[in-house]
Amino acid sequence: MSLRDVHQKLCCVANTSSTKEKVVLLREFLEDKLFLQTVKFALSGDMKYHINKMPRYKPSLRKGTVVDIFTILKNLSNQPGASDADKQNLSNIASIDKDTYEIVNRICNGDLKCGASAKLVNKAKAGTVNTVPYMRCSTDKKIGNIQYPAIIQEKADGMFVNIMINLKGQIKIITRNGKTVWKLKRLKRAIRWAFKSPKFWGMVFNGELLVRKNGKILDRKTGNGILNSCIHGTVSKEDAECIVFKCWDCIPLKKFYNGYDETPYLSRLETVKDFVKCVKLKAKNIVDLVVTKQVENYKEAKAFYDWIRELGGEGAVLKNIYVEWKDHTSQNQVKMKNVFDAELRVIAWNTGKKGSKYSAMLGALACETKCGKLKVSVGSGFSDEDRAQNPAYWLDKIITVEFESVIKDKKKKTYSLFLPRYVERRLDRSYADTLEEVQKR
Repeated sequence: MSLRDVHQKLCCVANTSSTKEKVVLLREFLEDKLFLQTVKFALSGDMKYHINKMPRYKPSLRKGTVVDIFTILKNLSNQPGASDADKQNLSNIASIDKDTYEIVNRICNGDLKCGASAKLVNKAKAGTVNTVPYMRCSTDKKIGNIQYPAIIQEKADGMFVNIMINLKGQIKIITRNGKTVWKLKRLKRAIRWAFKSPKFWGMVFNGELLVRKNGKILDRKTGNGILNSCIHGTVSKEDAECIVFKCWDCIPLKKFYNGYDETPYLSRLETVKDFVKCVKLKAKNIVDLVVTKQVENYKEAKAFYDWIRELGGEGAVLKNIYVEWKDHTSQNQVKMKNVFDAELRVIAWNTGKKGSKYSAMLGALACETKCGKLKVSVGSGFSDEDRAQNPAYWLDKIITVEFESVIKDKKKKTYSLFLPRYVERRLDRSYADTLEEVQKR
């Protein structure tokens, strides 16, 4: 079987509107080893190739085999980034025919373009795709679910990561969507000092990476710019030394991959505190517990939230002390914040108004959700340096946009955002939110 055959099968799945019928087709097609390998390489959370867009297809004399293609992809997933030479090499090897080239492009983008998500594939055949479990917070619409006393914590304004420690004491740091964060030697050294206690082996610690310089945490945009360079493996040694980790949860590795840990949060929090304490014995100010307090009622929770906002923080998360850890949107932990974030894909780049300072530079970005049901023009929040970037810097990238509410355009019958403002590029994400996900915030 060739990737051309895989392409035909994906077309069959794409042309099937019924979810149940898609599952039936996938169950049949996944029996084929090459189809199965294609799906795994495209949708597994731990397989990232650092290529958002392949070079344009050109018939090449240096055509490779299917084995060559997957060998190159495997190697790319194990390195910090992809150079132009890497991209061109993959393009040349994949130019067996247009269908093969298209499949490789889809693998690199993590989208099979047939309406089959990792969740749907695993429904067809359990355990096919490795996903990265994540427990999301509910919006403040669910604040009535909170029972007091409760735990409230600062909502850290950095990059969410899982710090994974296997049973051999090896450390891997990955983002929410499975991308490896590279060159954090100082942070890993600090964590290894806690290894005298084997109870931290085989654990996953949830938290956020932040950048501290001159004793102060950098703002989100500046800090995450440095953190994004860690994903690319291009961070300077000086900047890497300034990266710190604020932790709030931990899960045994096995239970993490199963997507469920029944241990009450208060018990998990004690383990986090022990972990932080052990690290601090040798390395201060590198690993810390996120600002945490137990509150007896909503009035105390609101006072904590107001205090965080006064300090310039983003907000707070209010949690029931008994909440278990689960790969889903928990109704037992609630975000408290005035503004919301949406992750959108950039589909067009527009210059500023004629005669304005930005007439030959970026004026606004046209963005949309994954489903295309929400479209918005984002024209604020950019620095002059942002506006001077080449269009290729923005097009087809995921960006974070702050907004106050979702609004509906009655004429166009599509949705938009009220007071959208650019925050940052999201190199740790390869997909946009859906309208439904944005509306739930």
